[in-house]
Parts: sequence; structure tokens; C-alpha cells
Amino acid sequence: MASVSRRGWAEGPRSDVIPAGKSTAFAKARCRLMAAVAWIRSPEFGLIGQGMRFAIAGMTASVVSLGLTITLAQGFGLPFEAAFAIGYTIAVMTHFTLQRVFVWTRHEEFALPVHHQLARYLPIAVCNYATVALAIALLPHLLHVAALVVYLGATAVVTVMSFLLFRTRVFHAEELVGEHR
Repeated sequence: MASVSRRGWAEGPRSDVIPAGKSTAFAKARCRLMAAVAWIRSPEFGLIGQGMRFAIAGMTASVVSLGLTITLAQGFGLPFEAAFAIGYTIAVMTHFTLQRVFVWTRHEEFALPVHHQLARYLPIAVCNYATVALAIALLPHLLHVAALVVYLGATAVVTVMSFLLFRTRVFHAEELVGEHR
């Protein structure tokens, strides 16, 4: 378990060691970053910490998707549809990995092996995409609101549903298996 410093940040093992050949400023910044990551990954933050990490993972996946799609389409001249397919696929892979190693941090083992988690994760990701796409296609005309309003609302709903499903059905600890079935 990481210790807690005067600032209240958890410090990982050897977080005070400066890597050889690195500048002091770089090393201090790296140590602070590592301490911040250890702090936010602490299981003691419970549901609030999981929510914060879930938001960070989602934002990271969004940046990956946007960055790759724009770079491939604008920078390399790939057709936009192909660039989006590549960017979205890599973003989903990034998101799954972050869910597994960052968001759902715990002392216990996961109840499911990685291939079972992936088998549960992918249908949720596909349903999220389909739900938002369907909402954008149908609801603006029915509700007489802007597509952006529908997009934001639908995204908020699937985000909350994903958090709950990931927490209880995909990335849960061994002890939760019997409790939520």
C-alpha cells in the first residue's frame, strides 16, 4: 500500500528517486505525476474515485478518437469514414484497457478473466453507439430540439448506464459475483 505524504497524496514505491540522466525539473514533475496517479487510483476513494477515474478514461478515449480521426483524415488524406473507423476502434481498445487497469482499481482480483470482460464490454460499447446514433436520428424531429441537445442528453444517459454496468457486470471483484446476479 502506498504511504501518504504531508500533502495528502499517496506516494508509490521509490517516487522520490530521480531517474539517472534526467533533469531535476523533469524528474520532480514525473514523481509528482506518479504520486497523483497513485493517489487517484487508491481504492479508498470508493465510488467517487471510480467516477473520477471513469471520467478521465472517457475523456482520454475521446481525445484518442478525435486525435486519430483528424490526423488520419486531414494529415494523411485517408477518407473520413476510414479514419473514423480506425480512430474509434483504437479509442475503444484504449477505453477498455483504461477501465481494466485504471478505473476499476482494487485489491481483490477481478471476478472475470479478461476475455470474458471483453465479451461483456463490447456489446455495451456497441449498444452505446447505437443508442446515441438512434437518438440523434429520431429525437430532434420528434421533440423539436437541436441535435446537439439530444446528443448531449443521450451521451449522459449511456455514460451513467455504462458506469453501472461496468461496475457490476464487467469489471467487478470476485466478491461481487454472488451479490449482483
